[in-house]
Amino acid sequence: LLVEEDKPIFVPEGRKFQVAVADFAGQGVAEVEASAVTSFFRTALVNADVFRIVDRSNMEKILTEQKF
Repeated sequence: LLVEEDKPIFVPEGRKFQVAVADFAGQGVAEVEASAVTSFFRTALVNADVFRIVDRSNMEKILTEQKF
């Protein structure tokens, strides 16, 4: 169960949302710290057992295909 703007979103049994997480860019923090927070965030999404994280190479391929 996820909540978006106070509206519950139910994930069908055995299904996961596919998401990609770009590297965070910190403002006023070192790049290594921003990278660590990105890693913590990805780990939290995986541990929620609701998301399937797209790996970096696939994310870049998708962004190229979508002309981002």
